[in-house]
Amino acid sequence: MKRSRIFIPVLLALTAGVFFSCKDDKPPQLDPPRAPILLAILSIGQTSVEMSWSDQSPDENGFRIERKTAAGNWETDGEVGVNVTYYAAIGLTPSTEYSFRVFSFNDAGDSDSSSNVRTITTLSNVLPPIPTLVQGTATSTTSIHVTWHKQGEPDSFQVDRRTSSGDWIELTTVSADVEQYDDTGLTPHTTYYYRVGAMNEAGTAWSEESDPVTTPIEGAPNAPSNLVAEAVMGIGVTLTWTDNSVNEDGFYLYRNISGQQFQKIDSVEADITTYFDAIGDAENIYTYRVRAFNEFGMSSEAQSAPVNYKYCSDGIIPICLGNEWRYNVEENGQDPFELRRDIVQVGYIQGYDHYLVIEYPFPIGDAVIDSTIYLRNFEGEGCKAAPFPLSGSVTSQLLFRYPIGSLGSHYFYRGDSILVISTGTTKVVGDHTFDGVVGYQRFLHGQGRSIRYWLKPGDVGIILEEEVVSSQIVLTREINDWIINN
Repeated sequence: MKRSRIFIPVLLALTAGVFFSCKDDKPPQLDPPRAPILLAILSIGQTSVEMSWSDQSPDENGFRIERKTAAGNWETDGEVGVNVTYYAAIGLTPSTEYSFRVFSFNDAGDSDSSSNVRTITTLSNVLPPIPTLVQGTATSTTSIHVTWHKQGEPDSFQVDRRTSSGDWIELTTVSADVEQYDDTGLTPHTTYYYRVGAMNEAGTAWSEESDPVTTPIEGAPNAPSNLVAEAVMGIGVTLTWTDNSVNEDGFYLYRNISGQQFQKIDSVEADITTYFDAIGDAENIYTYRVRAFNEFGMSSEAQSAPVNYKYCSDGIIPICLGNEWRYNVEENGQDPFELRRDIVQVGYIQGYDHYLVIEYPFPIGDAVIDSTIYLRNFEGEGCKAAPFPLSGSVTSQLLFRYPIGSLGSHYFYRGDSILVISTGTTKVVGDHTFDGVVGYQRFLHGQGRSIRYWLKPGDVGIILEEEVVSSQIVLTREINDWIINN
C-alpha cells in the first residue's frame, strides 16, 4: 500500500513537469487569404448581374461580394462558401450604374480587393417606340418589298411574316438605320402579312400587322394605264404611264402618224414609266400606245394618247418653223420697201432649241440677207436671243422680258439697256388695230441711238419698230402681214 501511495504523486509530478515544460511554445499564426483575381461580368440584366472570379487562396472560409451605386457607399450584397467562384446579384434597379468587388475571408480577416472592381450599368426596362406604317408591296410573283418608318432610336429591327392561317415566323434582323426588306422565295397567288419589331435591351416593341399583300398569279402582266403624251416644243414628245403589274419584263412603245398603222418604236425595262421620243423637226399629229410584256405574253394596250407635235416656241413672240412676218419700211431720204422675216431652221444652245430668224428685203431679187438671229421663248422669263452663227461658247440672253414687269423698269441685253415704256396699250399700225400692246426701248450702247419695239404678245409678236436718233424717228418698220403656225 505504501508503494502505491508513493507512485501516484510521482506520476502526477512527472506529468505536470511535461506540461509545464511546454507552456512557452506558440501554435502557428493564421494569415488572411490571398485575394481572388479576374473578376468578370458574365451577364447584365435589367435587375441582375452575374459574375465570376478566380480563387487564389487554399484557406478561405468563403467570399464576400460588395456593391455600390455611382453616388453610394460600399455595402455587402452577399456571400458564398469556400471554393465557390460564381455569384448573381439580384434585385437591382434598371438603368443604374453599379460597381462590384469581391473579397475572400477567413478567421484572420479579409483579402485585398483593389484588383477586383468592375463597374456596369443595368439594362433599361423601357421598350423603344413601335415602328409605324408597315406595308408590303408585291414586286413579282414570288417577292414582296416591305417598308416601315422608324420611331425613336431602337438598336435594331426584327421582321416577321405570316400567312392567312399560319403563325408568325422570324425573317431577319436588320440594323436600326434600315427601314426596308425584300422578302423573296414566296408562293405565287398567296396572301401574306408582316410586322416589324423595334428592339433594344429592354425587349421588342411590335408594330401593328400590315395590310394583306397578295403575290400575283403567274401569267401575262396587267395593262399599264394613264398614258399621257406631252409635246416638248422643238425636241420631241414625253410619254408617262402608270405601271399596274409587278411581273412585267418591260414595256413596248408604239406610235402612229395621222391614222397610219401603229409601229413599235422602242422598249424599256421593267418598272420604268417614262419615255422620251426624240422627233426633232418632224411636225405631225402622233398617237402613242404602251403594252407590258413578260415571258408569258403581252398585256392589253393602255388607252391611246394623241399629241399635236409642233416645232415651235410659244410666248411673247410666236415662234414656229415656217412663221413669217412682212413689214413696210420707211427710212429718211429713201424709198419705202417691204422687209420679210422668216423662221427657217433650229439650233441648240445649252440643250435648248432656238429658232433662226432671217431678215431680207422682199421680193428677194438680188438683195442679200440683212440680219440673222436665234430666238426662243422661256416660260416666266421671256424671249431670249443669240447671235448667228452658233458656237460652243454662245449663250442666249433676255431680249424681251415677259411678263413685262413694271413701267419704267429696265434690264440689260448684251451691253444695251432696255427700258419698259408700255405695259399694255392700243396701237394702230397700218390697217390693223392691236390691243394689249407692250413696248420696250433699247438703247444701243455707244451708238447714240435707240430702237422702240412694240409687240402684240402671243398672237403676232413685233408689230412696229422705230429707230430713234436725238429724239427723232429716223426709220420705221410697220407690220402689214404675217403667217403664224403656232
